[in-house]
Amino acid sequence: MTPDFLPLLNLFNYLRDRLGWVLGTSDYLAVVEMIEAGISVSNCEDVRKICSLLWAKSPQDIEQLNQLFDRLVAANIPKRDAAIENLFLSQPKTESPPPVSTKGRSKPPKPPSPVKSKDTTSTPSGDRELSPEPVVKVQQVRKEQLNLIPAFTLRQDYFPVTRRQMKQSWRYLRRPIREGVPTELDLDATVQKILRDGILSAPVLVPRRTNRTDLILLVDRQGSMVPFHQLSQQLIETAERGGRLRQTNVYYFHNCPDRLLFQNPALWQGRAMETVLAEAGRGAVILIVSDAGAARGFYNSQRIETTRDFIEQLRRSLRYFAWLNPMPEETWKGTTAEEIAKIAPMLSLNRQGLNDAIAILRGRLVTGV
Repeated sequence: MTPDFLPLLNLFNYLRDRLGWVLGTSDYLAVVEMIEAGISVSNCEDVRKICSLLWAKSPQDIEQLNQLFDRLVAANIPKRDAAIENLFLSQPKTESPPPVSTKGRSKPPKPPSPVKSKDTTSTPSGDRELSPEPVVKVQQVRKEQLNLIPAFTLRQDYFPVTRRQMKQSWRYLRRPIREGVPTELDLDATVQKILRDGILSAPVLVPRRTNRTDLILLVDRQGSMVPFHQLSQQLIETAERGGRLRQTNVYYFHNCPDRLLFQNPALWQGRAMETVLAEAGRGAVILIVSDAGAARGFYNSQRIETTRDFIEQLRRSLRYFAWLNPMPEETWKGTTAEEIAKIAPMLSLNRQGLNDAIAILRGRLVTGV
């Protein structure tokens, strides 16, 4: 069983882009690597189980994945509907040579003569018979035709900041507080207690330190942010899985945050901004991801005013917030982003910019805004 015999990439993209599943390149590569390694994979049912194990996060996800997988498998039978073909690419079929008709022959057919071509000379018909196409060549052609994964989609270091660098940066966003059941030894307090009592008594225990940071990610979607959707998704995934934060909430908006923030990347399931900020509390921090109009080089005074009102509301509700712009800083000049950068701590979305943004959210870096 190899990944060439199953259009997994189409299923993966449909789950992530159409249904909003939180999946990254590493999730897809994990399934492909298991198939290529041949670990307990011998048929489509094994692939279904692996996808459910690695991608699904709830019983509803498993049921949804099973339905799509059934449709994916059904797309390879002769009778398939047009809707299936629109969702998933069907496997190309190698045409077999037409059968040789024997009607009206009284004698066994003679061996067929070799196929003549312009570049080769004909050979006697009795020298050899026309053999079927070698299996190796068929597999090679099928592999070339079914190569649905362009090389550039599998690279994880294409972005200005890699997934590994994002995880490393998120770990610095910490607000450790001791809380819970005392389980760790306080060595200094234990020594002082022994010196005071003069005997070796019970050790002094303290609760473990836990990260109390609550992060709110506000991500711009659609429009000029379409080229940066994958970069934004990678930032979200690393914050949720590798950030070791107490809580991470993700909301989406279009162009500039306004009265409604959306819980789905397709910009539905809206919530009032006042409700989101009230539930977060003053101890939460907000990170905004948007090009602020720099991607298209536009200057929009209305967008500046709307963003200014939003920034003032943030200052009244939270202590720390930062803005990451996926466009380089030199492209901000003459655009809406240049004016917004004067009222909000805006940084380029690269490794240094992400580190500086996290330093701002920790209160360690003060900007001139």
